[in-house]
This record gives sequence, structure tokens and C-alpha cells, in this order.
Amino acid sequence: MEHYLINSTASLFVLWLFYKLTLENSSWHHVKRYYLLLATIFSLLIPFVVVNTVVVSVDRASAFLVEQPIITDLHNEQPTETFDWTAVLLSVYAVGILIMSWRFVKNIIRFRVENEDEIKPYNNYQLILRHAFTVPHSFINRIFVSKNQYANNQIPELVLEHEKVHLDQRHSIDVLMIELLLILLWFNPVLYLLRYSIKLNHEFLADKAVLDQGVDTTEYQETLLNYSQHSHYTSLANTFNFPIIKKRFRIMKTKTSNTSLFIRSVALIPVLAILIISCGKEETKFQEVEQVIEEVEVPEQNKKIIVVDASTTEGYLKIDNEDYLYKINDDQINIYNKFGELQDFEKQGYTVSKEIIEEKEVTEELGNLSAIEYINQHKEELNYYLRNDQIDADNAISIIEKVGQNGVEISPDSNGIMSIKILETNDNKKLLPPPPPPPPLTKSGYIKVDNKIHYYTTKDNDGKLYDRDGNVIDIKNKRIEQIDPKDLPPPPPPAPEHEDLVKYNLWAKEINAKNKLATENGNAEYPIVQLKEVEKYKAIYNKLTKAQKANVQPWPNLPPPPPATNNKM
Repeated sequence: MEHYLINSTASLFVLWLFYKLTLENSSWHHVKRYYLLLATIFSLLIPFVVVNTVVVSVDRASAFLVEQPIITDLHNEQPTETFDWTAVLLSVYAVGILIMSWRFVKNIIRFRVENEDEIKPYNNYQLILRHAFTVPHSFINRIFVSKNQYANNQIPELVLEHEKVHLDQRHSIDVLMIELLLILLWFNPVLYLLRYSIKLNHEFLADKAVLDQGVDTTEYQETLLNYSQHSHYTSLANTFNFPIIKKRFRIMKTKTSNTSLFIRSVALIPVLAILIISCGKEETKFQEVEQVIEEVEVPEQNKKIIVVDASTTEGYLKIDNEDYLYKINDDQINIYNKFGELQDFEKQGYTVSKEIIEEKEVTEELGNLSAIEYINQHKEELNYYLRNDQIDADNAISIIEKVGQNGVEISPDSNGIMSIKILETNDNKKLLPPPPPPPPLTKSGYIKVDNKIHYYTTKDNDGKLYDRDGNVIDIKNKRIEQIDPKDLPPPPPPAPEHEDLVKYNLWAKEINAKNKLATENGNAEYPIVQLKEVEKYKAIYNKLTKAQKANVQPWPNLPPPPPATNNKM
């Protein structure tokens, strides 16, 4: 509704302004009459003109999409009261319609024939002679004049002829149309301007029709001036003195050429085009499109795939920068983390498969040189691996001599050092030494991370270690060593009890006081302390923490024990 009212009002104002600037002062009064009527109709219809259609494609499959419901905690929302402006605006609009309707009906009643009125024929119309004084005016098929003035021949024939022209040209229909429109759109200020222009043009039309009958212009203008002093506004009526009398006189003498009419008509074309484009309606059409689903191959890099080397029965691989051990048992592929726990990557959305993986790194082929000869030439420069476990050179030579050169390759290891790698193949797997057993499946224990011992537990096979407080232990890129509980260092001795602290404090205070007195007075003797007491309180003192030692008596400065004596008999 807002779109309609704004665009309709804007277009009506532009058309009225064009009329005011280019047409009002011209002599084409009939053209102006139809222009004003058509401008009103055009402004009411232009918001419905579709100037642009936007086609929105709607997939048929989209009707079956189910969105997750949005759950809102209603208990936390405080109800807010908002003022209903819509009800206020509708109430004001209704009051305006009532007032304008009452005004319209009241003015219509004024044109009925009252009991005291006298009716006389006048050129196929009714001449209503009213007892009350009234200026000449017309409506539908009646001309209303004052009975006394008419009886005394005070109303010139030109005045009656002027009103007759209004009836001949059906000007009342134009006025009724604009007044009915004002009842519905009483708040539109442009309609009031348009009503004034329509009534003013009616006077131009009546004046021109009277003058076209051969009436002298000066005589006619004098007649208008005589009645202008009695002029007052009668709603819905076309009074001869309704507009500004001076302007009517000027228009009577105006003659506009056809060339000027053509130029102004051409100027109207771009105005109408701009109004249609700017005030027209944009339509949105929803076109149902049948969705065609094509099978598209997802690039390998976008899939979550784990591929193990089928040429070996076991080996190591990295998944998300974590090391894992895999074992192939017929068609079964088992993957273990570094704690020996079996991992289920398929539940995590991975696809686990096996294939023979060719070495893509640049390797140094042996050629005619045997592996043993190559090792002998570069023994100290090489690293040696059986499967993925590092071994020494002698062990590698022994295995190669036993199983042959099949499965042996030379390539850099993860540290970039050229290495002899003895890989397990279907041909040599029965000849190779068995791999070491996997790490024990412990759920908790002790590990040393960078020389710091931690107690750890695992949760739900997520591959992470947690300390006693539930925090994740950072082991990435750190040296890790599992600790047997029996190899743990002994716990610190228990702190002394409060009673022992009190006893020690009293004993040390007494000894320190005697030592101080002996130091200050050379004649005083140092205290004699039994060895058992020294050992007892020394043990208590050694259990104290630094904070406790700061709050107790310091350890006394005791003299050394006397030397042991040998009694000879």
C-alpha cells in the first residue's frame, strides 16, 4: 500500500506541475480538460504497470528440504509492549473519510429543489429560483439564481448563458469525480491542487464558449466585474466568479498556436516515460525448475581416504600429522596409534584401502652394484631400516644376505639421510624377522616428556593423553618415554606433624638461647646435648619445607661431638 500511495502521488504531482508550467496559460481549454482527467486516471493506474519482471528459479527438490528447527529459550525473553501505530493510522483515516463524506452529502443536499423554490424552464434546463439570496451557479441540469434578482431583471443574460455552458459541457461530472476521489484520498494534497485547476479550467471553457457566440469581450468582462463583488465559494457548483477574475480576463485574450501545442505535447512524452519507469511495478515470477542431479566425481584431494601400501604386511603412515602403525591381515586393515590402541577411521568418515604404492621419491638405483657392495662403500654414511624400524648395519647385512636383494631400496629417510630400506614384500615376508609386538594397550600409566614425568590416561581412543586434571599433555615433537611404575622415584617424605614442630621449636629455642649466652659471656658453658636428641630433631628439621623453616627456630650451632675414647685395661 505504501508503494502504491507514494508512486501514485508522485506521478500525479509531476503531471500537475507539467500542466501548471506548460498548459494552464494556453488557450486549448478542451485539451487541458481531458489532460487533467487522464492525468488523474493515469496516476491511479501507473503503480500497477509492470515495467520489469524478475524471474526466480525454484528447484522442485527445494520443497523437500527440512531445516533444523531454531530453538529459542522463551523463558529468557522479556515481553515488550509496542505501540500499535497501524490502529491509530486506520482510525485517523476513517475519521477523515467520515468528515469528507458528511461534507459531500451536505453539498449535494444544497442542490435539491426546496418547497419554496420556483422552477422555470430555460433552454432545456431547469432554472431554480430560490427565495434566499444566491449567486448564479449550476449543477447537473439546473441553474440556481436568486428569485428576487431574476424577478427584477438584475441577472444579465450573459450570466445565465455562462452557467448554461457548464451544463452543456457536463462540467459537473468532472467535479463529482474529483470530489468522490477526495473522500477516499482526503490526505493527498495534490488532489486539492488538481481540483482547483479543474474548476478554473471549467471557467475558461465557459468564458470561451460565451465569447465564441459573438459577445464583445469588454462587455462580458464588465458583466463579470459587476458580479465579482458578490462572489463566494459554493462547493461542487461551477460559479462564474469562482477563479481569480484577473486571470480569467488574461486568458480570454490568449491565443496559442498549433506549433506550440505540438512542441508541448512532444515534451510530455519523456515525462510519461520517466514516470512509467520510476513509478511502475516490478513483478517477481517464480519459475519451477526440475532439478537434474548429475553424478559428479569428487576430486581425490577432497575425499578422506587412507591408502596403505599393499606390498608390505605392516608399516607406518601419517594421518593428520600423527604417526600410526598399520597391519594387513588378508583383506582386513588394522590401524593402531602410538599406544597400540586400534583405531576405527571409517567411523570418522575415512575410506581405508590398500594398493601397491610405487616409490615416487628420487631414489638411487643399485644398478649392477649389489646392496652389500653399496653398504660396504658407504657403511658409516647410511641409516638402515627393516620395514620402518631402524636397525644397525651388521643386522641389515645379515638380513640381506639371507633374503636377497628383493625388497631392498636406497632412498632418503625422513631426516634426508640416504638409507638402506628393507621392505616387506609377498616374496620375502616369510624370510624376514618378525616385527616387534605393538605397544601394550594401556589405558593409563606414566610417561616422561622432555625429562618431566606425567601420569596419563586416554579417553575414547581419541589418540590424546590427559593428566590427572583432565588437561591434554602436549607431546607433539617431543621426546616421549614410557615409565614403569616401579622405576618411579620415591615420593618425598611426609611433612612433620604440628606436635613435632612445637617440640622442635621449643628445643631449638632453648639451645640457641644457651649458645647465645655462652658467646656473650665467656664464663658460661655451652649446653650439653644428647646425641639421640640431635638425631631426633635433625630428622624433624629435614622434613620441613622452605616456608616452614622460615617460621621456626633455625637449626642450632652445635659443637662437634667429643672424640671416642679407648679404655685399655
